[in-house]
Amino acid sequence: SEVVKTLIAHEPPALKVLPDFEQWKDFNLELYDIYTTNGAKAAMQKFIHVIIPGSQDGKVMEQGRESRGTLPYFPNTILAEKFGQKTLELPGGHRGYASHAADFAKELIDSLKER
Repeated sequence: SEVVKTLIAHEPPALKVLPDFEQWKDFNLELYDIYTTNGAKAAMQKFIHVIIPGSQDGKVMEQGRESRGTLPYFPNTILAEKFGQKTLELPGGHRGYASHAADFAKELIDSLKER
């Protein structure tokens, strides 16, 4: 293309290319039914359970310290409460992994070792 020089498709939801597309299509329809019947939390729990087996114990709701009180900070606060977890605050703001890379990585690794 004359406009796009490079495209990096990071985990696109291109389910139609999968050999078991029909199974995934059915799964998405099931998620929709769960969502409309039982709400977003129930649908997300099913999604996480199927997409990332064993992930319930592996969630880390991380937030940048400098993001406290801003919009990017709020969703993980609420999600952590719903999952019965505490959030993990790491150096920097919304992009602390880039702006404070060394400290961010060290604190993240230390936190994961404690789990």
